[in-house]
Amino acid sequence: MKLQITLKKSPISSLQVHKATVAALGLRKVGQTVVKEDNPCIRGQIFRVQHMLEVKEIEGEVTPKKAAPKAPKAETIRNAAVEVKAEAKAKAEGEETVKKAAPKKAPAKTATQKEPAAKKEPAAKKETVKKAATEAKAKAKAKVEEAANADM
Repeated sequence: MKLQITLKKSPISSLQVHKATVAALGLRKVGQTVVKEDNPCIRGQIFRVQHMLEVKEIEGEVTPKKAAPKAPKAETIRNAAVEVKAEAKAKAEGEETVKKAAPKKAPAKTATQKEPAAKKEPAAKKETVKKAATEAKAKAKAKVEEAANADM
């Protein structure tokens, strides 16, 4: 058995828990309908927000209505209008129309194309630096000892 769940009241002024429950049921807009399998989990969610929902039990397979196709973006409409004007102008002048190719976008960098990491110093350089530091410490220690011996 399936349940047809319709959101009848907006969850805007509801508790955060109720908003999350409505979202978990897959409902976003008032009047939107989803079809869910009848089980204790879904029944518990419905019980929590029953004041916002309308629920019908359905027998057999039912597919929810598909959303209407989205309208084209304004940029696409502008580009089409420019092309139409160019074609009309070309026809008036008696020339053939030539469509321009859309500008290509730069491809996004993938994980393999990332900037190379800073190069590490070779082990030989590190050892040289360590030796120099050790020698400098030994010289400083010797000077301190000489100064202490000279005072005595």
